Amino acid sequence: MVPSNSLQHLGLTKLLIEPNSVQAVHFDLDGLLADTMPVIVASFQQASFDLKGIELERGYLERAAGLNDLSFSAQLRREICADFPYQEVRDLQDKLMWERFDRDGVSLKPGVLELLELLKGYSVPITVGSGGRQDATEHKLRAAGIDQRFDCILGGDGVRRGKPDPHTWLRLKNRLEQFGLVPRNAPRSSHLVFGDAEKDIISARRGQMPSGYVPDIHFDPTVADLASFSFASLKEALKTVESLLLKAA
Repeated sequence: MVPSNSLQHLGLTKLLIEPNSVQAVHFDLDGLLADTMPVIVASFQQASFDLKGIELERGYLERAAGLNDLSFSAQLRREICADFPYQEVRDLQDKLMWERFDRDGVSLKPGVLELLELLKGYSVPITVGSGGRQDATEHKLRAAGIDQRFDCILGGDGVRRGKPDPHTWLRLKNRLEQFGLVPRNAPRSSHLVFGDAEKDIISARRGQMPSGYVPDIHFDPTVADLASFSFASLKEALKTVESLLLKAA
């Protein structure tokens, strides 16, 4: 691994990763595996307006993607309204969101099934680390028909400090070690993280893990500079990922 392209404002550098080195792959969920962000954003906007009369801009909510409830509620009360009724809004958002998902289903992003099949073929452990709650994360994966494909699923309420802190990915690494799916002495650099947002990539880098950036709504060149790789879709990542996997001797 070679550090380069220093990003002074973050104090972080890009991690490059050698071929034949990856022993586990970790994924964000919303906007990366599942095409859920438009519904999540619209339902939160509606819930906020219906309960408090507060109109939240779509871009503001999109930039908050990946924050867990603790971090996002604190941000809203700091930046929008000191008494923002976060739990009430989240409860109504859940109702509105699941009415839509239960009616229309949860669509997968391009290349998801192909990449999961590739990783399965090489017996590579895979996980999901989401900023959403555990029950909602599992529900979305079931609705998309891929919940049984992952060795571990971790929601944002399973860590005290969510993204952009690295604890989501570090906890998933530890769980794979506890399950005996990866060696305990495997370096963090052997764990590849995929995400669609700045928080995913920064949290991976802070955890000393290489990352693949697959933007959902907006391409951010600063995030691309920090990520080990950038792809237009997971489908585009297939050949690169295969070259990185640790192959049996």
